[in-house]
Amino acid sequence: MPRTPKPATYPDIHIYPGDAPFSWKVTLKDDGVPVDITDSVVSAPVFDDGNKVADLDIEKTDPTQGQLKLTLSNTVYAAVGRYSTWRFREDTVFRFLLLQGRLVKEA
Repeated sequence: MPRTPKPATYPDIHIYPGDAPFSWKVTLKDDGVPVDITDSVVSAPVFDDGNKVADLDIEKTDPTQGQLKLTLSNTVYAAVGRYSTWRFREDTVFRFLLLQGRLVKEA
């Protein structure tokens, strides 16, 4: 049975009132080489206390170079508590969870 690698951990993202919508860029690489995600099916759900509450918006900014932008909308910001987790999954090339990070909602 093939082994699924552990997802990479993205640094905590601290979100303050008024910051949303908030975006950050991610580049997908395999052994240091950008991965073409032009035809990839990708998702980035957000979980709070283990329950899915929403999805981040995903824009493929330069898909041939594996570049995309994730955006936390006002709606997602309102739906999450103090700490939540986002998980980025690619289901065409890798077919597993690639990256995860924590959202910290500051007062």
